[in-house]
Amino acid sequence: MPISQKKIEELSQFYLKNGFDHSTDEIVEGLNISRKTFFNRYKSKENSVQLVLDAWYDNIWERFQEKAVQCNHAVEELVQYGYELHYIRHKERVFYQYAKTHNLLYHEDLPFVKILAGILRNGINHYQFKEELNEILYAKYVMNNIANYNYTESESEEIILYLLSPILTERTTILLKELDFVGFV
Repeated sequence: MPISQKKIEELSQFYLKNGFDHSTDEIVEGLNISRKTFFNRYKSKENSVQLVLDAWYDNIWERFQEKAVQCNHAVEELVQYGYELHYIRHKERVFYQYAKTHNLLYHEDLPFVKILAGILRNGINHYQFKEELNEILYAKYVMNNIANYNYTESESEEIILYLLSPILTERTTILLKELDFVGFV
C-alpha cells in the first residue's frame, strides 16, 4: 500500500528539523510511532530517507514550475531559479547539505540540473543565451560551482556573473542586471 503524502510530510518535517543522522529508535520516538509501524510503513531507514528526498525533489520541481510560468523570458527564469536555490540553501538546509554531501546537486537526473538545463535550453531557443552551449554539461558545471564554492553574500552577484559569463550575450547581461539578483544563491 502506498504511503500517504501526510506520512511522508511528517517524516520530512522530522528530518528537516533534526537532520538525517539519527538512529531508527530516535526517529520512531520523534514521530511517536512504534518500530514495527516504522518498518511496515517505510521498510528501512535508508528507504525513509529516499522517500523524503524524492518528495523534496518533487516539491522543488513544482515550486519552480509555478513561478516559471510568471516569467517573461529565460533570464527571468534564471533569476527565479537563483532565488529557489537561495530558499533551498537557507530554509531546507538539512536537505541541501545532504544533497551537497552526496554529490546530488549536479546529478543530471535530479531537479537542480534538470531545471537549470531547461532554462538554458529555453534561452538558447529564444536567442537569449549563446547557442554553442551543451546545457546539461553547463548546468552540472554551474551547480558544482555553487555547491562547492564558499562565497559571501556580498560576492554573490560577481560570482554568478562570472559563472554565467560564457553563456550571456550583451543583451542578456543587461537584462540580468536589470532584474536585481544580488544575494540570490
